[in-house]
Amino acid sequence: MLSLVLAGSAFLAGCDPAAESDPTVKVSATGEVPSCCEEVTPSLADARKAAMMKKDGAVAEALPEAPTILDSKEAVEAKAQAQKKSQADKATQEKSSQEAPAAAPLTAASEREKLSTDFTMTDQDGQPFELKNMLGKPTAATFIFTRCANPNMCPLQGIKMANLQKQLEKAGLSDKVNLLVFTFDPAYDTPERLKAWGKEQGIALTNAKLLRPDPREFGDFQYEYRFRAGATADGQITHKTDMMLIDHEGKQAAFFAGMWDDAQVLAHVKELIDAAKGEAAKIEASKIEAAKVEASK
Repeated sequence: MLSLVLAGSAFLAGCDPAAESDPTVKVSATGEVPSCCEEVTPSLADARKAAMMKKDGAVAEALPEAPTILDSKEAVEAKAQAQKKSQADKATQEKSSQEAPAAAPLTAASEREKLSTDFTMTDQDGQPFELKNMLGKPTAATFIFTRCANPNMCPLQGIKMANLQKQLEKAGLSDKVNLLVFTFDPAYDTPERLKAWGKEQGIALTNAKLLRPDPREFGDFQYEYRFRAGATADGQITHKTDMMLIDHEGKQAAFFAGMWDDAQVLAHVKELIDAAKGEAAKIEASKIEAAKVEASK
């Protein structure tokens, strides 16, 4: 009686508990095999049938070479290596994506869209802050939430905002620009938590404010300012690491879809500051001219 034995656990996946207790799977005298094993290795059933025919004297075609335990291990190892490589490649791509700073052109002044400033926030000191107060200066704004545990997301945004703040101070432009950090999580992020988070990231509370939108207006505010965020089924916040640059008139001047390029943000901010100065000079010259005309009457 021919008995074909397949050793090893690779062929036991999905078999019944009785089969798993035995380190081998044996073919019966009739050539039948457990259905689970046929499902795992369907070609073996034909091989066993051919073996039985040959045993009975029937003419049979040459048996295909049965897979060996070594072949099975090699296949499993090869698959595991391929999966590891795929995961490593994906991780590398994600890391590159995170590390590669986002770039954004500065929109021409005539093409910029006016944003609503009809929102009132609460700042890190518990004081009301109306968004219209940012008018007159360029503004760099981003969104975070203090419970974010991913070091490549909110904490890094805070660190980069602090770095931008230092660069502006070094260039003597600290009082020429607003730095605003809004929370995605107004229900949890109290002024105290926002203030502690800002200090932890190195943000100086001079020309920077950490703001808590009114939860009742948050949906409208998020839509107006286009910051991308959502929530998973279990309530976890998901979001992007975007930054928006707003000119002195409250118009969107640039949008960095992803972790921004510090150097480009600084260059854009300087350009927006110069434009604001030029506009202010024109307004002042116009006022002076109007006063002269009035005085000559």
